[in-house]
Parts: sequence; C-alpha cells; structure tokens
Amino acid sequence: MRKKQYKRNYKSTKYRNWKKIIYNRDKYTCQLCGRNKLHVSCHHIKLWSQYIDLRYRIDNGITLCLECHSKTFRRESEFEPLFFNLLEQSLVKRINEIYHT
Repeated sequence: MRKKQYKRNYKSTKYRNWKKIIYNRDKYTCQLCGRNKLHVSCHHIKLWSQYIDLRYRIDNGITLCLECHSKTFRRESEFEPLFFNLLEQSLVKRINEIYHT
C-alpha cells in the first residue's frame, strides 16, 4: 500500500494540469540555464515522495531542461533555496510588470 502513494500517474488530469501551469508560468524555459521549449521538464522542489501535501502546489514546481534536471538528481535539498529564490524573483518581476505598465 505505502509504495502506491509514491507512484506518479503522469496521465492524471491533476498532474497534467500542474505541469501545464508550471510550464506556462516559466514560459517553457529552464529556470537555471535559460534553455527553452525543447527538452524541459517540471521538477518538484520538495520531493514528491516525502511531501505528499505539496505535490500539486504551484510554488513547489519549477521548469528545468533535462541537463539541469539531471544535475539536481539526489541533490534536491542543495537546490531548494536557489529554486525558491528564483520563483520569488520571477513573481516580483511579474508583479512589477503588471503594475508599472
């Protein structure tokens, strides 16, 4: 039973919607190196397996290219502060764009 809660259903509507929102927010661009469109993936900042309540939260996802995503593998906790900082900067930038146009 326990193992099932860790398995992702990549085809579920909930998961696909989460990914779509993350990709659109990040403009299909790797938030580390700036590559866009091709070969990007959605990365859970806090681990899928350990933070069940954060799995579909928008503030727990970030777009990475496959190369950058592989660099974070098994080093997720090292990258958490950077990823949350990048999301915060992106949000501040968008707010400024909205209110200063």
